[in-house]
Amino acid sequence: LPSMNPAETPCDDESEDTSSEDNSNEQGYSDSEEMITVADFPHGNNDLCMTPSHIVDDLEAFPIGEFNTLMEGLHKSPSWTALRGPEAFSLATLEALTLLLCKVLDILLPATLQQLQEPCEALLEFMTDLLENKFERLSDKNRDTSYSALSQMLRHIFVLYAGIVGTVEAQRVVSSVQRVLITRMRSYEAFNMQLASIREINAMLDNACALPDGHGSIAVRAANDWLDGQSILSHVMRRHLHQKQYVDQVQRALHFLLEEGCLKDDYLELIWSQAQKRDTHEALKQNIFNMLADLARYFSSEQLDSLFNRFEHSMAASREDTPKILELAKKLAHSDKEGVMATRLLELLWRMSNSRETPREVIDSGALKETLAHYASVQHASKEDFIARCIRNLQAGASVLPAVKLLQDIVELDP
Repeated sequence: LPSMNPAETPCDDESEDTSSEDNSNEQGYSDSEEMITVADFPHGNNDLCMTPSHIVDDLEAFPIGEFNTLMEGLHKSPSWTALRGPEAFSLATLEALTLLLCKVLDILLPATLQQLQEPCEALLEFMTDLLENKFERLSDKNRDTSYSALSQMLRHIFVLYAGIVGTVEAQRVVSSVQRVLITRMRSYEAFNMQLASIREINAMLDNACALPDGHGSIAVRAANDWLDGQSILSHVMRRHLHQKQYVDQVQRALHFLLEEGCLKDDYLELIWSQAQKRDTHEALKQNIFNMLADLARYFSSEQLDSLFNRFEHSMAASREDTPKILELAKKLAHSDKEGVMATRLLELLWRMSNSRETPREVIDSGALKETLAHYASVQHASKEDFIARCIRNLQAGASVLPAVKLLQDIVELDP
């Protein structure tokens, strides 16, 4: 290789005996790693050997001026089949090669860059065939046959292909393979695979959102149509919601869709229904309430109305979740810096505090007091309006205890 002394290569016969299995392990190679002979480079050494773990480390340090020469040599060598004929190589090897090319993408000459289009297309075809017809070869027991290696390769190929044909075309081509990968992952019951699938959904949506000049919105809506048509999000939101890391990924996917205004109300109903089932795990309820609190700032007016109606209906049906809903209301208020939810939240808490069936925990929770204090401090509510309401209730002899308690709370807010 142009910048390497043959005596310094990891498998130089003069410095150590590479035929020894123990020697190989001392170099850090696993038994499953595939050895690649890189031959026919200008000034090269046909005995130079590399494994996936060394490809990036050994090659990315090449001087900029010499790397394009290296790529020309690679294109003419038998080792180019690692990209043009990927079937004979492990996924770990292909992942390492695509990562290397991503790292040097900015320094490749245009002619060299164009040579990568055909290999990228060959890799995508290989991955599609593997997922659709030969998926029994895949397993996450080792990196050479893992779904995670395929996922990383797709990220690398997106970067490479975007450098050749642009991000819009790269997203279109790569997302078609991502959909096959997501579908295959969803067919497994194991939690780790389910988690990996929602992460792949987010990777697909992330690529779509990053597209320029309005293409992002079109791509996100196309992805949403596919997810909806395959009932994938409905499937996602019925499982593992007691697992915090899983819920975090679900929240991220819903956030993508909310920003484009294409989240169906059916999904919100489905999420809420999971928290309202009998004998629902407490961790699941808490995860759902926290997720809704974080997402609510992106809801439309109609979605906010629907959410608050669910709050009232839930507390009217059962007092079990009342403390959690009150905490959720307070969290919503403190996250609402622009006052979008001010009127809805204050009116909701007022009605909850002044009905004949108001439970004592609602009055003692201080939810209305805290919410009013927050919105008054950011000029989105008036304490005087609620003082006047309390006085009217006292004069009418209606909801006396809540009115007195709120008046006391408001007075305590001021120095």
